Amino acid sequence: MIRRLQLTDTGPSRALSFDFAPRMNVLAGDNGLGKTFVLDVIWWALTTTWVGEQAFPWRPPSTSREDRPALRPDITAVLAGPAPDVEIHAGGVWRWERQEWEGKPQRRRRRGDAALDDTPSGVRTPPTSLIVYARIDGTFAIWDALQTRGKVHDPDRAAVFMEASEVWEGKRAASNGPDAPRIVCRGLIEDWVSWQGTRAPEFASLQQLLTLLSEPSEPLKPGRPTRVRVDDRRDIPTLDLPQGVVPVTLASAGMKRILSLAYLLVWAWTEHQKAAELLNRPPAPDMVVLIDEVELHLHPRWQRTLLPAVHKAIAVLSTDLRPQFFVTTHAPMVLASLETVFDEEVDDLLVLERDGSVIRAQELPFVKEGDVTGWLSSEVFGRIGGRSREAALAEDAAQDFLAGRENEASTKLLRLERMLRGQPAPDGMELLAALGAQDDAPPLIERIHAALAATLPGHDAFWAHWSLVYRRRVASEGG
Repeated sequence: MIRRLQLTDTGPSRALSFDFAPRMNVLAGDNGLGKTFVLDVIWWALTTTWVGEQAFPWRPPSTSREDRPALRPDITAVLAGPAPDVEIHAGGVWRWERQEWEGKPQRRRRRGDAALDDTPSGVRTPPTSLIVYARIDGTFAIWDALQTRGKVHDPDRAAVFMEASEVWEGKRAASNGPDAPRIVCRGLIEDWVSWQGTRAPEFASLQQLLTLLSEPSEPLKPGRPTRVRVDDRRDIPTLDLPQGVVPVTLASAGMKRILSLAYLLVWAWTEHQKAAELLNRPPAPDMVVLIDEVELHLHPRWQRTLLPAVHKAIAVLSTDLRPQFFVTTHAPMVLASLETVFDEEVDDLLVLERDGSVIRAQELPFVKEGDVTGWLSSEVFGRIGGRSREAALAEDAAQDFLAGRENEASTKLLRLERMLRGQPAPDGMELLAALGAQDDAPPLIERIHAALAATLPGHDAFWAHWSLVYRRRVASEGG
């Protein structure tokens, strides 16, 4: 597990630091600020391998070489040690001449003790752990530290990177000699059918995970395998859905992501247990799960189910496992789904924010907002609210007007009118744009009234409040 991560001159910022919670870590923030990048670096810090492209040194906005500061790209990670009071300091530095990261020697220390000691071997070996990384493009990465060979770090065996097709069809590693290619993973289709036909315990776990991770009113129930094409002689797993039997290869994108995640959690834990038995070693006590954009392809009904269920899913695999989760999200429904399970003692909400050209990671208190609109209006999502851009500008202009800030109200209304000008829009909005373009435009209050009438529904609470004020104002001016 990872407790702390500090980045210097790396990726999107000159300095980023994170203190992670032992159970759930939720990362939010605008596009392009580095959420996926953070997951990739966490994977590297735990495994010493990169999944996809390696992190690149930070580059200043200026293109002038004379203006560039001296860069010293560095990644420092604090990992959980073999005992509760021991932590491992690891990480790496960027070697400009080789254009790659070089790992630092690991050092162990007792928590709160400044004295550092090199590990006896001096070899950079990750702590025993099992890691599953669900990436946004449908690929997966799995790390099993038991696949390393003795004291020699063998990332080619410990790390398994699977394309989306390999998750379903299986993966084989090329042979270096006359032997047949090594089977890395048989894939969801073959394993599912095999487990189901033999009533293996893996299939029982898969069934439980599918039930947990799906929407309660429409659970994913395995059906009988079937042939899909005449020229494909495989039996394909199926889902028994209310609308009929659907082969998993023809399931929706959202369902396929749930199927892939459930399968690889079962597969990774099964293979880890088998490796532990062969090596006469105990299974890992911890498991790290990284999920990029956990809501991807999912309807809001499924979004409000998935994340609380993932933690329960690990308990299906083993009640002795201590899971640590890292998930990124853009969905307010995902945050709303955590309101009954989030525990600030073991969970963290981290938001990446931009301040000018500087990106920072801020740990926010988890405040129960009550519903999705509340979350959209929270600091986590930049207080954008639940309205369209046009309606938000109209309401902001009205709020400024009511507070006596007529210049600010006029500026926002002009922005709205320019936004609407020349765009296909309902009649009310076209009229609003035309009013703003006239030299003898109506008074500001009437233009704001037209903007609210065009952008807000008649039952909107703010609209009712404004209408009362507007009628009084018009009546007093008319009298």
